[in-house]
Amino acid sequence: MEKKEKWLRTDDIAIELGVTTERVLSWIISGILPVVDFDGSGDYRIREKDLRQFIKKQQSKTVMALQQVKAQIEEEAIVFENLYEWMQEENKMLSRQYQNMDDCLLQVLEQYKESWEGSLSAGDKGKAQAYQEAMVEVYDRWEKPKQEYQQWVMSHEKRWQIFIAQLGPMLETNAGLMAPADPYLALNMSQIKAASTMDSYVESKRHQKDLYQALYLWMKRENNTLLEHYKKMERTISRVIDTLQRKAKKASKTMDFERGQTYQEAASLLYRQWEEIRNDYNRHHLLGHQRWNHCQEKVKMALSNNRSFSSQNDSSNEEGRMVSTFDDDDQEPESI
Repeated sequence: MEKKEKWLRTDDIAIELGVTTERVLSWIISGILPVVDFDGSGDYRIREKDLRQFIKKQQSKTVMALQQVKAQIEEEAIVFENLYEWMQEENKMLSRQYQNMDDCLLQVLEQYKESWEGSLSAGDKGKAQAYQEAMVEVYDRWEKPKQEYQQWVMSHEKRWQIFIAQLGPMLETNAGLMAPADPYLALNMSQIKAASTMDSYVESKRHQKDLYQALYLWMKRENNTLLEHYKKMERTISRVIDTLQRKAKKASKTMDFERGQTYQEAASLLYRQWEEIRNDYNRHHLLGHQRWNHCQEKVKMALSNNRSFSSQNDSSNEEGRMVSTFDDDDQEPESI
């Protein structure tokens, strides 16, 4: 005996699927859920077979949507991971440039001191006084930006701990703190194991992406501050040179040519030392576009490898992937 076809109301579907009646009506109005209105009153009826087909289609779309979300989050994690690594390299280079600038001033002070001592030994008090004034000028102008930089470096650990505290739950699933040799590598990223469900896997990848994004932004902020300190040091050296040159001109106007020449020699010495450091920085700056292109190529290669791996993995798991938990159409479903 042929089984009687079962018809459902919108309220029945809403209760069965755990959604509101308005949600069911929106599916009907959009045309994705087939219905029949027998008397034109809006009292819709839905065949149970059509409902099962609708659920299958929606579940297939959900699987595809989750795959797209998973792929997007994985690629964003790759992008931010590479951006963070690139920013780390930029930080190391900029720190080295600042240290070179610092060493430059130390060497100039040492040379000024040797010239001062040599002038004193030769009994040339005017020349000795000029080198002494040059040393004082360098030290006085260098002291403040030097102290500001040292304070910033010493507060790194505090800034890092504040940053870690702000990360919150991301660290609980994806990373653990350790005592690093490099202070900018203070996170030990754990390997994300295969998750038992798509939701937990996507969530793990989302945490990884958010973590690398936060690390990248933190490092970018640190680099901007470091660049500001470097620029301060450049302005300091420029002002010292201007001051020494003004003193040279002033001494020449008073016919104190030997002293004026000493000021000029001191300014020239500092300028030559600074020019070498500045040229190195300019080369570093000009190569920035090349380094950025290299970073982009690295990201593209990582994305390509990830997509290739994902495609192979999807193909191998296609038969085992569960698309629907419902029975076939020719089987009697449970009563709603």
